[in-house]
Amino acid sequence: MGSKEFFISWDFALSLLIAVIGFWIVPDIIPTAILKELYAISVSVLSILFSMFFASLTIIISLNDNEFLEFLEEDGHFSALLAQFKFSLSVMFMSLIVSLLLYILVIFNVSTPFWGQCKIQVSIFVFIFFYSLFAVFLASLDTIRFLKTRVTFKKKNR
Repeated sequence: MGSKEFFISWDFALSLLIAVIGFWIVPDIIPTAILKELYAISVSVLSILFSMFFASLTIIISLNDNEFLEFLEEDGHFSALLAQFKFSLSVMFMSLIVSLLLYILVIFNVSTPFWGQCKIQVSIFVFIFFYSLFAVFLASLDTIRFLKTRVTFKKKNR
């Protein structure tokens, strides 16, 4: 995925929109108690998404139909699919690491009564989080498309 496709995509735009709306809605400093819950939820959600993502990737990798893979690779579709999965994995892994680090940071500061994070930091996190959600969603749709294409290919080559 090139930088143009990254910035001009509905998943990027929607993630950015959610982050901007969040920026305008939340207070200037978000209290630690709220941050702790936000980051705990994000770690849980991203962990579940990792499982879904790897299930989709396993489906694609486990199909050892060389004729079908060669057919897809004629136009570069299979390489593009794997590149999309690699990109999605990178985004999701980065989001999970950021979530874990922020959660750890908040846990160490939960007893500090006036500690919090400014809304720009949280907005950046919200953008990364939602972008990873949409990346996994798109990867799952790609898996479904891949399987539908395989069924069509098998029907034609009987």
